[in-house]
Amino acid sequence: MANDNVDPLRVVQIPPQDTDQHRALSRVAGYLRDLGPMFDGGSDATREEIAREWLDSFDDPDTCRAWMDAGFWSPYGAESVSSLGIAPHEVAARCKVLSDLFSDHVDEEIFGRDQVYAVCNGNLDARVLLYDDE
Repeated sequence: MANDNVDPLRVVQIPPQDTDQHRALSRVAGYLRDLGPMFDGGSDATREEIAREWLDSFDDPDTCRAWMDAGFWSPYGAESVSSLGIAPHEVAARCKVLSDLFSDHVDEEIFGRDQVYAVCNGNLDARVLLYDDE
């Protein structure tokens, strides 16, 4: 048979093109493509898988895009921050506060200049973004 060599775990079910699910998947995949290899993994197959992961984490393409615009290339990193009640538009200000407060006191190799990147990599716990200096 022609499909004997296909790994059933790697087969991606594409929803029919006339469904809301397909349109949402196409929009998110388009966002990933537009943002480049850091976001989409550099291939159509990877992009579709990542788009599905985003839609598993967030219900709509606009929310996915807001997190991507905040710099999150990992839906799991974005979801970990979102679960703390932090909105995408709040992330940059929270990261700036952390950078200003701790830049002289924390190993930059671990903390990094880009906390969003560190959260996406799993090098920084998202809860650090809850820090309030007041």
